[in-house]
Amino acid sequence: MDLVAKAIRANKPMASQLVGMGCTLKTIGGRIVITEVKAGGGAAASGNVKPYDVLVAVDGVRLASTDHAKKLLLGSPGTSFIAGLERGGASVSVTIWRGGISNPAKVEAQRPQQGLASQDRLPAANRPLPSASQIRAFSAAALFDECCCPPRQSITIVQKLELFYALALRAQELALRMRSDGLDQTTKGSPQELRAISASCAKIQVTLDGIDVTGADREFRKTIIKLCEAVASECDAALS
Repeated sequence: MDLVAKAIRANKPMASQLVGMGCTLKTIGGRIVITEVKAGGGAAASGNVKPYDVLVAVDGVRLASTDHAKKLLLGSPGTSFIAGLERGGASVSVTIWRGGISNPAKVEAQRPQQGLASQDRLPAANRPLPSASQIRAFSAAALFDECCCPPRQSITIVQKLELFYALALRAQELALRMRSDGLDQTTKGSPQELRAISASCAKIQVTLDGIDVTGADREFRKTIIKLCEAVASECDAALS
């Protein structure tokens, strides 16, 4: 009897039939980051999984690595699990149905998030670029959210570099201000915001790596990456 017949007889799914949440995972800064939400998958069907969310747990089990995550994520189509995510420093729990099935009877629990960018109400591709004054007013959570947007339509390479340079400068400003405030118990939320800033810097670096540039633009990109590395180091030092 071949393997297919045995699997059917035993009513067990074969490995090729197993599905996960429909995302690409990558380890960034020691955290498991969702770098892509695939169309037609369970994450996309849920409507509440975004690129560069951090995957923390599956059904309450904290994840140790991407390999660990994949073992817990794989299952039969039509089954579900609870994905524990971090987004902009806030915790989010989302019910994912494997195979892209959406079940409205399952309600996902999400704790209120503080300081998210107001432009999050619009699809990222349709949002206008933030102005310099808007960027200077971003909170740590709003900064993270802006960095996690999928690439907008009709934006040139130069505009991309200028946007992420402005975001990196704002991250630096926020990090310096929070470090000067201190991290004692009277400074509520600072550790959370510093983690959000560090995550934003990591996202900027990953995005910049995917932008094809030459000449002076390449040097500009290196400058932004170095700035992000310096800001992330400052945040890590403040949290240690």
